[in-house]
Amino acid sequence: SQMGRKTIGVDYGLRRTGVCVSVGYAPRPLPLIEHNRDPAFVAKEVAEHARRELAEQIVVGLPLNSRGGEGEQANATRVMVAALTEAAPGCNIYLWDERFSSAVAREKLEEAGYSSRSMKGLVDTVASVGILQDFFAKGGLGAITIHTAVKVCVCVCVCFTKKKKNK
Repeated sequence: SQMGRKTIGVDYGLRRTGVCVSVGYAPRPLPLIEHNRDPAFVAKEVAEHARRELAEQIVVGLPLNSRGGEGEQANATRVMVAALTEAAPGCNIYLWDERFSSAVAREKLEEAGYSSRSMKGLVDTVASVGILQDFFAKGGLGAITIHTAVKVCVCVCVCFTKKKKNK
């Protein structure tokens, strides 16, 4: 189960990236990351959020198309995630199917009375909350695990045995 693990949720966009944190319930929004198509900057900021929040894992929404395939936005997300593996080597990183998360976020904001103009930066944050809620609701089943660039040291023990002398 993923419950109880402090997790950062990320909705990566080419201009704005929504971020939140949760341990399995009531995700708390974090400051929106505004940028201009700069995946390395976003990775650094997300890693900083993870450090500040003492998070052990990061879930990044992967925007698949309606048939489950990957397009241009999914490729851009994977580029940012590649930078994130180096920026946050101590965190487990997962990609999560986030089809329609932004549309659902827009719908929720409209229901709450927000105009299209006033929801500009909120959509990404609300989408990140939806991504994390879905991830926890499904126990992380179906997530794509990204292997981080953790440096592993292997210690080899050489055991010497004394031969018994035959008398």
